[in-house]
Amino acid sequence: MEEYDTPPKGSQHPVTGVAYNEMEFRCEFPNRARYRLFGAVNPDGMRGLYLDRATKDEPADIRQGFHM
Repeated sequence: MEEYDTPPKGSQHPVTGVAYNEMEFRCEFPNRARYRLFGAVNPDGMRGLYLDRATKDEPADIRQGFHM
């Protein structure tokens, strides 16, 4: 697992103390909160995940039957 001290390419507002991992599409904040991106190409791969919060981007592009 690679950790980065600098934000990923294209990031506009870097936050001090955040660890970025481009391979896992994840960043971890100093208070141990995590932000992670998932794709809906294989929704069954997300079964069993515990999420405190979740949001959908471009829901019109998500196939019918995928519920979060």
